[in-house]
Amino acid sequence: MMTDLLVGDHAEVDAMFRALWREFDHGGARGVFERLDYLWARLAVHVRAEHLHLFPALLAASVGSQGDGTDDAPAQGEVRAVVERLREDHDFFMRELAGAVNAARELAAQDGPPERERLLQIRG
Repeated sequence: MMTDLLVGDHAEVDAMFRALWREFDHGGARGVFERLDYLWARLAVHVRAEHLHLFPALLAASVGSQGDGTDDAPAQGEVRAVVERLREDHDFFMRELAGAVNAARELAAQDGPPERERLLQIRG
């Protein structure tokens, strides 16, 4: 079922974020880059699944709903607005993560120990 798959994806991504935070706290630039790059790629797959399957299903289910209390569904316009906001949030988040991946890649490629301050900037 799609719901189970997406819930499982969220749990996996959450675990990946926890591992990334640990790497920021106790690891080096190379480990941060590797975990961040993998997280970005894995999250892209999840976001794509939501865009291709979840959002159309939500929009289809909202067809005809007036949001007037006669059914338990929100109005079609409300669903459309929420889905659009989620798309915008996904775009923002993926752009920010891409920037962090690029910064971590550059830091990992440098010779010598990484600057702790720069890792903290990337984490932010």
